[in-house]
Amino acid sequence: MKRDLKQHKFTRIQLVQYITVFLIKTGAEAILDVIVMPVALVAGLLDFIAGPQHSWDLFHKMMYGFHRMDEWIDQFGMLTPADLETNRTKLMSKYTK
Repeated sequence: MKRDLKQHKFTRIQLVQYITVFLIKTGAEAILDVIVMPVALVAGLLDFIAGPQHSWDLFHKMMYGFHRMDEWIDQFGMLTPADLETNRTKLMSKYTK
């Protein structure tokens, strides 16, 4: 599904928020990628050594867990200005009580 970005006009503050969130998500993805490599290697080796009869299926559990984390990060998830405004309103109401 392609969104028409011309419908969503960002203010400068919203654009800064959007860029900040994207950069944080990109950093989280990078950290996740660095962690995945050694964990996948260890899980795969342990499953290989254990053999099919005694396998803990660590590799597939690792893949499932990291896949869920990747979905949670949702690096390219698109926010609209309305989403940013809703989040800002919730945050401000939390601290202005």
